[in-house]
Amino acid sequence: MKKKRTLGILRAPAAVALAGAALLLWPVAAMAQSVSGDASALQATVNGSRTVLAATGPLDGPADLREASDLEASIPLLLRAEVLHAATGSSVADQGAGDDVASEASLSDLDLTVAGTPSPPRS
Repeated sequence: MKKKRTLGILRAPAAVALAGAALLLWPVAAMAQSVSGDASALQATVNGSRTVLAATGPLDGPADLREASDLEASIPLLLRAEVLHAATGSSVADQGAGDDVASEASLSDLDLTVAGTPSPPRS
């Protein structure tokens, strides 16, 4: 008497179909999890030369948080600033609608020099 192998015959095609579907959906899941963001307290470009102060750099992944700060920084002959701060972070956890990236930056006591003339003193 012969045994029916109906179930065994269907297992291989079903496994191949599931593996193929997983491979097709893998890039979609990876793309949904990618984020980009960075923050800097100050960016200045003079004669094509760009300077960035208190920069976080780019986010590494969907759950990354970055912060950068300096008590004082300057670009000679252009500006001086105190208490520079920049932060950026991602709240991406799943593929939900509330996922986003937020960045903030601040500085105080900015003194600019334009065409060799310093900004007027604050009172």
